Amino acid sequence: MNDTQKRLLNLASTKDLGGVTYYRIAKELKIDHPYKVKYALDQLLKRGLLIKDAQTLSITKPTQESIANKLVRIPYYGEVNCGEALTFADNQIKDYLKISLSVLSEKYTDDLFALKAVGSSMNRARINGKKAVRDGDYIIARRGNGGIPKNGEYVISVIWGAVNLKRFYKDDKNKRLLLVSESSEDLSPIIISDCDADDPGVYKAIATVIDVLPIAV
Repeated sequence: MNDTQKRLLNLASTKDLGGVTYYRIAKELKIDHPYKVKYALDQLLKRGLLIKDAQTLSITKPTQESIANKLVRIPYYGEVNCGEALTFADNQIKDYLKISLSVLSEKYTDDLFALKAVGSSMNRARINGKKAVRDGDYIIARRGNGGIPKNGEYVISVIWGAVNLKRFYKDDKNKRLLLVSESSEDLSPIIISDCDADDPGVYKAIATVIDVLPIAV
């Protein structure tokens, strides 16, 4: 944790940072640029060291009780195919998942959304190093910024207008992208050339998977 983050945490012990502009915080803490305040706040929120209330927009330090009892609403968009991209993406919110914040591996809920996994082609995936993706599980993903995913990331992609979950690899040598299944079955990867990857009508990575919520009891 850097000095700016430490000073923001100390300030959050005495006031709600959500009601103060980045400029005012920077001036009070003698930080030379408001952007540094925004970046440090975002990092603290991602790590769960600060919590932002979606309704009041307050930003405060969490307590164990507040984490356990805090319910967040995450938009649910429907199904995502773990195999061949078949379910079409209409970008319409179907419902909201109400989830205790303590259930999520990340406490920073901005830009998160949920999909339901269909199929078994990712049943040997290891989201966060431990969670496989089974038919019917809820996938929690964070929208990307339009950049290329990192090698080995689990990504939600749109291929010819249909949504798909796979593990992403960029094969620079052969100028192509590989979208790989991780399954108990022997399944071939989806292979997309670099030139097609530049066409959003053919392929677009829209989100990185951050968590899996099994529904089986």
